[in-house]
Amino acid sequence: MCTDQICVATITRARDQNEAELIHRTLTALSARGFHIVAADGGSRPSFVEALSRVPNLTLAASEHSGLIGQIKASIRAARTRSARHILYVESDKEQFVSGAMDAFISKALEHESAGVVLASRSPSSFATFPAFQRRAESAFNAVASVILGVDADFLYGPFVMNGAVAALVDGAAPDLGWGWRPFVFSTARQRGQRMVIVEGDYPCPADQVHEHDAERQHRLRQLGENLKGLVQGGGRHT
Repeated sequence: MCTDQICVATITRARDQNEAELIHRTLTALSARGFHIVAADGGSRPSFVEALSRVPNLTLAASEHSGLIGQIKASIRAARTRSARHILYVESDKEQFVSGAMDAFISKALEHESAGVVLASRSPSSFATFPAFQRRAESAFNAVASVILGVDADFLYGPFVMNGAVAALVDGAAPDLGWGWRPFVFSTARQRGQRMVIVEGDYPCPADQVHEHDAERQHRLRQLGENLKGLVQGGGRHT
């Protein structure tokens, strides 16, 4: 694994002890593989932030303003200052991905040196393991995004590798864009002529996320709106 070629950018916000332990395990697993990690925290308890500061190979980046976009920009800006040629963005709760399919994904990503974005995309069988309402909302987005971005894929699993030019586009995300920052970056990158490569893999739903409730459905609806807004702000159709 060529860990010197990739810096990991992520965000953290531990709302309870279980989430804190999950995030800590994920980042510790990344560190153990030799990656340098840049994380921006969104308001976790000071004791948890202190625990993160002791994780080897991890740098904490201060957000310029509160909210998700502030965290994203801070972590990716700091990652851009590193010597690595590529940045892997991955959510800090993706322990299952980090401990399982990540190595194979990165190996495939590094085969595409000229790509601006290499995206981890759930296989149909993996996608089917996620909750029903989440699948409906994300399928609706994927159907639209496939036309806009000119490639058929599952765009919303999360992890992706980007080059420096694409990483610089994150600074253009509006402060209120929320999770739509990713489609914004993808759409803007395609408009700038950056190639997108899809790596389909076995990325199933974690066991503790297979059940959904009303609050989770509302969250998925908000994400759908943010993701569509990101496509619009990214600039239109690219084929």
